[in-house]
Amino acid sequence: MRVALVVTLLLATAAGMAATVSVGPGPPDAIAVAAKGLQPGDMLLIKAGAYAGNIALNLHGTAEQPITIRAAGDGPVIIEGRAEAKSGWQPVVEHAGVYVTADAGPVAGVMLDLPDSPWGVDDVPACRDLDALARAYQGYWLDADGQRLYVRIAAGASLAGHAVWVMRDGCGLAVTGEHLRIAGLTLRRFAGSGISVSSARNVTLEHCTVSHCGAVWSAGIQLGKTAEVTVADCVLYRVRNGVLAQDADGTRLTHNTIYHTRAHGVYLVSGSGAVLRDNIIFAGGGSGSALYVGPPAAAGLQSDHNCFLDTRTSALISWMPLGLRFATFWDYQQTIAGQDEHSFSADPLFVSTAPGQEDFRLKTDSPCRGKASDGGEVGVRW
Repeated sequence: MRVALVVTLLLATAAGMAATVSVGPGPPDAIAVAAKGLQPGDMLLIKAGAYAGNIALNLHGTAEQPITIRAAGDGPVIIEGRAEAKSGWQPVVEHAGVYVTADAGPVAGVMLDLPDSPWGVDDVPACRDLDALARAYQGYWLDADGQRLYVRIAAGASLAGHAVWVMRDGCGLAVTGEHLRIAGLTLRRFAGSGISVSSARNVTLEHCTVSHCGAVWSAGIQLGKTAEVTVADCVLYRVRNGVLAQDADGTRLTHNTIYHTRAHGVYLVSGSGAVLRDNIIFAGGGSGSALYVGPPAAAGLQSDHNCFLDTRTSALISWMPLGLRFATFWDYQQTIAGQDEHSFSADPLFVSTAPGQEDFRLKTDSPCRGKASDGGEVGVRW
């Protein structure tokens, strides 16, 4: 049960001092309201509990006094989208393979087998009307006037054995601004990105966990028009893409664990000066690579001490400046000079990858032990 919003000023901002604000579960906009007045140097502590998504933050710290938003440390802080496993499906007689059920919306996206799929989200794209849906390979259409939801999967395959999940919320946390640090949050079950950072610079995301996001083309963490964003010690699993960076300069990905994406593990579309170091990228679902580098993103790229593994496609790494897709890490390493000289491809040997029982600590015999740039573990360190 959600309790009332709690905001406590521990230091007086009126005296020109930094303030620490704490917030607990309450109204859907509890975090946004608590964060609205943050000034350079302030800190927002989020108490343990469940919070609604669709949080939008526009905050401006300074290089000397960044703004910090982090879990208070009294338990998990979970920002969760509304997701519903729909039942009551009936076949539509005039359109073979199409099913319908009552639904009043909103619908931000539709996924199949959300908590149980071993390969990340399997999205069902939106269609403009029932006729378009009937012609589609796979899709859904919400008849808002009639309050009915139609779905078609895999060219009219039966829904038997599948759970159809309706996602009500688009994005977990959308961030704009500068000189920000966000730490210790768990985000899950959003049709779009778990965390979106756009029109921002000097932002650090650390110790965050994002899962079951991306019914639309998005990512666990999505960057757009950013500069100097660091993603460190984060776990991203069962998402569409792990990290997607577009028009993102100076992106730094260090000590992250990315597991079983539906598409790409790390997707560097454009931007220069990215650094990938000490990450586990165990990814690449039915249509992606563990690492995809677009032509603009190769400029200034530094990648090393990473563990790559892709088990479902023939393209472990896609190096698009040369239009090449490498089926094995050896092929990539022999062809692309100056990148990933100390990286490797192996099963990281996590403690557990069973759906709902994920434990991304490394087993004692993991090949990722002792392989980081500092001699420690590759992947997350917590």
